[in-house]
Amino acid sequence: MMFFNVQFMFRIYLVLFHMYFIGSAFASANCRQAEYRVGEDCCPACPAGMYVTKHCTKYVSTSCKPCKEGTYQDNVNGRERCYSCSTVDCNAGLGLKVKKVCTPTSDALCENLDGYFCIDYNRGGCIAAQRHMVCSPGQYISQRGTADKDTECLQCTDGSFSDGTSSSCQPHTKCESVGLKQIQPGSDSTDSECGGHHVYTGLVAGIIPALILVMLAIISAIIFTQRKKISANCRRTEYRVGEDCCPACPAGMYVKQHCTEFTGTSCRPCTEGTYQDNVNGREQCYLCTNCNAETTQMHIHLLFLKFLSSKTSSDNLLILSGFSAWWLTGLGLKVKKVCTSTSDALCENLDGYFCIDSNKVGCIAAQKHMVCSPGQYISQRGTADKDTECLQCTDGTFSNGTSSSCQPHTKCESMGLKQIQPGSDSTDSECGKHDVNTRLVPGIIPGLILVMLAIISAIILTVKRKKISAQPHNTAAINIC
Repeated sequence: MMFFNVQFMFRIYLVLFHMYFIGSAFASANCRQAEYRVGEDCCPACPAGMYVTKHCTKYVSTSCKPCKEGTYQDNVNGRERCYSCSTVDCNAGLGLKVKKVCTPTSDALCENLDGYFCIDYNRGGCIAAQRHMVCSPGQYISQRGTADKDTECLQCTDGSFSDGTSSSCQPHTKCESVGLKQIQPGSDSTDSECGGHHVYTGLVAGIIPALILVMLAIISAIIFTQRKKISANCRRTEYRVGEDCCPACPAGMYVKQHCTEFTGTSCRPCTEGTYQDNVNGREQCYLCTNCNAETTQMHIHLLFLKFLSSKTSSDNLLILSGFSAWWLTGLGLKVKKVCTSTSDALCENLDGYFCIDSNKVGCIAAQKHMVCSPGQYISQRGTADKDTECLQCTDGTFSNGTSSSCQPHTKCESMGLKQIQPGSDSTDSECGKHDVNTRLVPGIIPGLILVMLAIISAIILTVKRKKISAQPHNTAAINIC
């Protein structure tokens, strides 16, 4: 019985051991969602927009770097390189336009132009589009085209006609009902042709076309005049090319090829170091502003123009001082916001500088804060917008130019010393010792104090001894009583 229990317990132990081993192996076979497998280990994954440059070790975590331009990574990952941005050209000639540019965390997306419908999709974007069908004469538009569907055309039924541009077919004219005879029966694309019964009919038939021609000439002249007025001003999302208006390119892109009668405008993304912050018809993007102190030709030109246009000597002095500061130290600027394809770079002044010239969004020239001279104190420290303010020390005070207040001169007499050198606005008074008689006084005073302390201590000690010696006599007197 005892042997049976031991054997049973041993089997249970083996089962539990195998379950533990299988569970451990299963757990190690699947890394967590924010991890990836490297051999038998699980490393922390890189976030979207980055790729792995070095796998983790027992002591170091995963090393990640941002995706380079023209590449992206849209999920947490353990990849050693980012995906290349889609090479699909959002060309207007293909019926496409840019829906979303490629970023480090997402691929580029295209969408179809107006008048086109998408025939092939990929990851939420359109990669191929086709122009909506144009209905033929004898057909009518039963369903206008959308971004996802083509135009649907249906044939006109007997007794009706359409030129292909209307959403319904019109019934043929019944000549007899208007007092005329039918000269030519109607088709699915043309109306019935009616004619007169007598002599006056021929006259009417000759007058009506003439009147129609006159009316058409008047209408054409009006339309031509209105069209000239309209074409003089393109819409906000268009730009002028000769006498025509072309669809403008979106922000972040420039015009590679102008539109024609049959194709739309062809756009390209701004190259690195350039930007375009509005819809436009430009054939190149603007150059990004460089906040580097060595790149200064534009700012020299701006300062020179300001110097020529200034009206007061104080303005000239400020501009000339700004130019001198640039010549010695550069523009005193650093990058506040980097340039992107849709916005220019923004600059701001370095620490220890203040802005002397700015535009609507940033600083374009800065100057180093003034350093106060010895004999002056800092009444107002410089900020990003204002220079340091220095004031002269008053009589009886001094400063080396670095403090925010002037200190009073030392009074040598109050310290038992004599003044060797009077203080200035930048230095303190210089004190020295007196002659021999003066030196004796500091030595005598401490000696006198020590003698007085010794006498007082002796008196206190004598009084205490007398009190102690008197205590036994008092006790004996009490016992006698």
